[in-house]
Amino acid sequence: MHVWLVKLEEPIPTDKGFRPYRMSMLADSLIEAGNTVTRWCSDFDHLNNKARCGKSNTYRVSDSYLIKSVHASIPYTKPVSARRFINNFLIYHNFMVAAKKSPKPDLIVCSMPTPAMAEACSKIAKYFDIPLVLDARDMWPDIIEDELHGWKSFAAKPIIFSMKRSLKKACMAATSCVGITDFYKDFLLKYAGRQASSLDAVFELGYHKDILTLNDDELREVELFWKKKGVIFSGDSKFIYFAGRLNSTVLNVFSVVVDAAKILATSHPNLKFVICGSGQYADEIKRLSTGSKNIIFPGEISSRELTVLRDNSYVAIQPIEKRTDYQNSLSNKFFEYISSGLPILTWLDGLSERMVSEYKCGYRYSSPDELAFYLAKLMDDGDIYNRMSRNAKSLFTEKYSSKVIYSSFSTHLEKVHQQFMTRKLNTKSD
Repeated sequence: MHVWLVKLEEPIPTDKGFRPYRMSMLADSLIEAGNTVTRWCSDFDHLNNKARCGKSNTYRVSDSYLIKSVHASIPYTKPVSARRFINNFLIYHNFMVAAKKSPKPDLIVCSMPTPAMAEACSKIAKYFDIPLVLDARDMWPDIIEDELHGWKSFAAKPIIFSMKRSLKKACMAATSCVGITDFYKDFLLKYAGRQASSLDAVFELGYHKDILTLNDDELREVELFWKKKGVIFSGDSKFIYFAGRLNSTVLNVFSVVVDAAKILATSHPNLKFVICGSGQYADEIKRLSTGSKNIIFPGEISSRELTVLRDNSYVAIQPIEKRTDYQNSLSNKFFEYISSGLPILTWLDGLSERMVSEYKCGYRYSSPDELAFYLAKLMDDGDIYNRMSRNAKSLFTEKYSSKVIYSSFSTHLEKVHQQFMTRKLNTKSD
């Protein structure tokens, strides 16, 4: 098959410090199974808030792997903003033009969000008479509607209405609705107005764990990088790891981490929180932590340095606001943490809590005192820590490695294509 993978915001292999997200992992599995892939993305680098080259472009990764970026002239810095909506509107139209001029694919996989791109892909699928698979990993526009208040809620009503209409059209046209959990799959089916079929499925996000091999000079270089950031691996410090976007969902619950750090500063002075990442609220999160010498903010970190930090960390934390979408999903970071055998301490009391509780690889905390208590417990009791670390690694290997998830996803796409073609032939014969 020749498969199109459509997702505007994900990193692509030509990006500096590239780390594979969902579409990259799916692309690799499809190609390994003998298929060819064309990925469609935005020229605007969503994670770093900058254009990749300032125009639509084509990148050849291999003979079987092509990437097409679509340009829009409106940059943005906020994930939910008028500028982003304008950017997405322009990309929608530019994608429609470019897609119709491209060689016909056999199947399209479109990740949701955005609803506009989902609708665009439904139109292109109809144009080429091919199957469309919608892949939900966010709850646009419902979650946006829930998060807006006051005049912003009123002003956004026309946009929300338009997004709901686009998503409904796309879901009704989709051959297969896929979600990162049952909750997300059902979200698409609700918009489609139908019950689940054999072609609807769940494929978790998963994670691709690289085996990082460094020579002595490279290792010294990475250790020096971290030493300059205040992270010294050769000492007796134990590091509490977080890596992600420093947005409002982190800001709103980060005071709990700060207060726990203050409690632990005296009882466990060798414990250090390392909070990696950048985002709209990074400065405010840092201000919350003023005076806390055991909280380190190294900024946005490249893949190699992040892997070394994670593999030298002791525990991971998940200070994420209890929003409906986060409560009903497992993030990229969850899988990243367990891939390195890090027990997880999570603020979320939904699916994340159920997983760490069922598989005994972490705890949920609901206050600074609880977070400090559980961290101290893991620091002080090696037997409990080692057992949780082993459980985390086993959970990842058995259920959530990229190879396990995306080989199944690739097989599912072949099934969707085969059944679509069979129905098409049967319709013609009738």
